[in-house]
Amino acid sequence: MPQLKARPDWVDVPGVPQQDGNVECGYYTMRFCWLIVNMCAQCSVPLSEVFQSTMPYTRAELDEIREFWARGFLDELV
Repeated sequence: MPQLKARPDWVDVPGVPQQDGNVECGYYTMRFCWLIVNMCAQCSVPLSEVFQSTMPYTRAELDEIREFWARGFLDELV
C-alpha cells in the first residue's frame, strides 16, 4: 500500500447521531460516509456543520440510506 504524503487532519465535530438500538450501526456508518462525500468532499459544507446533533436518525433517514445502497448494489449486478 502506498505511503501517504501528508498526515490527515482530524476534525472534531460537535456531535454525531447516536443509534437507539444495537443493529443499526452499519446504516449509521453508511449515512456518515454518504454525508461526508456528498456534502463535505465537495467543500460545500464544513464537516463541523454536518454533524451537530446527537439525536438518532429517523426511520425515514435510515430507510433513505438503505434504499440508496440497495439501488446502487442492484444496479451493479443487474
